[in-house]
Amino acid sequence: PFLDQLEAAVNHTVLMAILEEGELVYIDKREGNEPIRLTSEIGKRRPPFFGMLGKTLMAYLPEKEVERLLRRYPLEKVAPRSITDSKRFKRSLKEIRERGHAYEYSEAVEGVIGIAAPVRNHLGKVVAAIGTAFPAFSVDDRRIKEIIHLVTDTAQEISLSLGFIELLKEGGRREVRSKSYKL
Repeated sequence: PFLDQLEAAVNHTVLMAILEEGELVYIDKREGNEPIRLTSEIGKRRPPFFGMLGKTLMAYLPEKEVERLLRRYPLEKVAPRSITDSKRFKRSLKEIRERGHAYEYSEAVEGVIGIAAPVRNHLGKVVAAIGTAFPAFSVDDRRIKEIIHLVTDTAQEISLSLGFIELLKEGGRREVRSKSYKL
């Protein structure tokens, strides 16, 4: 129901992906009703750095794993604003971790905005990413902010359903705890 609710709220295509064997793999999607929409196929594989979902998933990998993946899949220009410099790419991963979501414009597809957020399991590990992509001309800044909140809230709801709990400690530091279940 999470992806259905997100798609209904944003009215744009919603995608969920994982990293599998070093590649980005789309595992679920809901298509919006807009006349111009972006889509992908479930099961489609892409380089791990591709788009908002790939960057979101890579942002939470250990640095050595990011290095290994970038050696195996060198950054390539697929759209006007694609990041091809590894230092700049790593800075963008750090920004995603700091913000808690990815925002990109014309990095994967020209004229398209992508917004994604991580999904965590009960141990706090990022296991998937969800996001939405849409033509930039179809939204204004206010709507972009709303979509960011909708995507991050949905990712949090999915994470909570997987048993993830995140608490803020004094001083604003994050502490991860898992739910314990009695059987």
